[in-house]
Amino acid sequence: LARSQQRLGELDSARRGFAAVADAGGPLADQALYDGGTMENKLGDFAAAAAMLERLVNRYPKSALVPRAQLARAYSFYKLENSPG
Repeated sequence: LARSQQRLGELDSARRGFAAVADAGGPLADQALYDGGTMENKLGDFAAAAAMLERLVNRYPKSALVPRAQLARAYSFYKLENSPG
């Protein structure tokens, strides 16, 4: 549902949806953290992205998504360090 909301531009609903799935800790929690983190990167909220992706890496170290999450998290940190302000 959160992915559909994201595609429809309902970003606040998508954020809540990804967070709810991640918090539930079920079989899709790692995917929800990845999708939520990459969405935050695309929206420019690099701190939120880094937090979600770090949570994935720490809670689900055996997930197949970890390498992609680490790369996306590195991008978040890069953008945080190199953003004006």
